[in-house]
This record gives sequence, C-alpha cells and structure tokens, in this order.
Amino acid sequence: MLWRKVMLVGVTLLVIGALLYFIMTRPFARQVSPEDLRQFSGQLASLIVSNRYSFADCLRLTAQKTPNPYLRGVILAILSSGKPSPLCKAMERYPEVFSEEYVFAIRYGFGMARADTVLKQLAEQWPDDPSKRWEVVRRIIKPLALESLNDPVWVTRLNGLKALAELDGKGAIPHIMPLLNDPNPRVQAEAKKTLEQLGYTRP
Repeated sequence: MLWRKVMLVGVTLLVIGALLYFIMTRPFARQVSPEDLRQFSGQLASLIVSNRYSFADCLRLTAQKTPNPYLRGVILAILSSGKPSPLCKAMERYPEVFSEEYVFAIRYGFGMARADTVLKQLAEQWPDDPSKRWEVVRRIIKPLALESLNDPVWVTRLNGLKALAELDGKGAIPHIMPLLNDPNPRVQAEAKKTLEQLGYTRP
C-alpha cells in the first residue's frame, strides 16, 4: 500500500541521516591533515591569482575541489555564514581545522595585500610537524612584512608593522625607523608602537 511505501522511504531517509550525522561527528571524520591544508591553500591561491572570480566564488570553487568532506563542509559553512571576509576571522571559528599559526599567516597575507603569495607558500611549506608551524610562518611572513613597509598603500604598511611586532622582528628596526616620518599619522603611531614593542627607545 502507498502509506507503507511512504513510511519505508521516511524510515530509510531517517536512518541515512542518522548514519551521516554519526559519521560526521566522529573524531576521525573531523580530522584535517597538513596535506589537506596544503591542497586547500594551493587551490585557493591559484583561483585568486586568476582574477576571474569574486573571493566568495574562489572559496566555493575551492570547496568543490576539496576531497576532505569535513574541510569541504567547513569552507561551505564559512560561505553560508555570509561573513567569509575577513577570512582569518571566519577561520578562527574552526580551530580544529585552522591552527593559530595558519590563521596568523592568512591574516597578514590578506592584510599586506599578499594573500596569493602567502597561500602559495603555505601550499609548499606547511609542515607535517606542528612544532614547526611558527618557524614556517615566520619564514613566509617576515620578508613580506619588510617588503610591505615600502608599499604605497598606507594600510599595507600598517599591517606590515603589526606583523613584525608580533614576530619579534628586532632585525627590522632599521627598516621601521623611516616610518616614524610616514605621511600617514596612523602609520607613524604604529611605527613608534612597534619599535617600543621590539625594545627600541629613541635616544
């Protein structure tokens, strides 16, 4: 009878839904490997560099190419939240996927207008060993931060200073000094603050 078929379909769908929920909430299903993040970084970088898509579309296309179902779900969740930008803030909601070090690299990659470069380098260098994450991030971000101090856009210079302060870039002090006379007062103030954080006091 029709009602029995309807009931059978309903029960089947319920069982499938329960199984999917069980699988996706199991710890092993939530694991995202370093290789997953390297692939994610590389795919997103290549789409950004193409200049063919909006940032939201870049994320959507990256999700479609992501084989890890949990990571794909996280990317889609970031998109569906309606707040995919700034990306670092959205990533902070998923610390089991995006570590503090990875989020730091993304924050300053976008903040210094060098997201494609940072993502490409993360795709090549993101380590399997968690203890080496900061080492890799410093190696990627510090030279870009130094380069950004000469950028014509003041916000980029500002974020370069902030990155150097967080990375304890004492060797960058000679490069920071000229920004005490930057034409933008916010950059001037940030340069002074950064120098103080790095332990430099003006004579």
